[in-house]
Amino acid sequence: SGLVGKRHLDNGALVNPSMPVVSLVDLSTMVMEINAPEKELVKIRAGLEANIVLDAYPEQKFKGRVIRLSPILDPATRTGSVEIEVPNPKMMLKAEMFARVELDLGTRHNTLLVPREALVSHDQQRGVFKLQDDIARFQPVDAGVTQGGDVEVISGLKEGESVITLGVNLVKNGDRVQLRSEKPSGTAQK
Repeated sequence: SGLVGKRHLDNGALVNPSMPVVSLVDLSTMVMEINAPEKELVKIRAGLEANIVLDAYPEQKFKGRVIRLSPILDPATRTGSVEIEVPNPKMMLKAEMFARVELDLGTRHNTLLVPREALVSHDQQRGVFKLQDDIARFQPVDAGVTQGGDVEVISGLKEGESVITLGVNLVKNGDRVQLRSEKPSGTAQK
């Protein structure tokens, strides 16, 4: 059962046993193929949920799930094929529609974030300058995912600790720091 996707012959045409007459398609479940870069491909697994948005229906999200991953990469693009199965009970989806796919490749909840500009390299280590009283102290950190202007801090920093972000490349370990909002002592102010 299915729908006629294409008719290959017109009425009255002569046929032989090997000639296709029609192409039948079953659109009840669509399978879409995407190419994922090798860096992201290792995070994708069968069963992973996918959110799909199509240009034809920009206000609607369709749900799907990963069903198959290619075991080899395309050597020219360094990407691997990922197949996603999408239920299509209302037959809204058509073959060859353009779609965008969102996959959750490891969203972490309750993570510690610092602004990207706070991260520096010091003595071949990545870290931040923490503010302890009014002294800048270099603190090595393990950085995780970068998203937008923020970087995840996996370890090395606790919630609530102050880090320096402005002019951080000019700061040295042990420098005395004055916050912008503080008035310098011994200076006349209006």
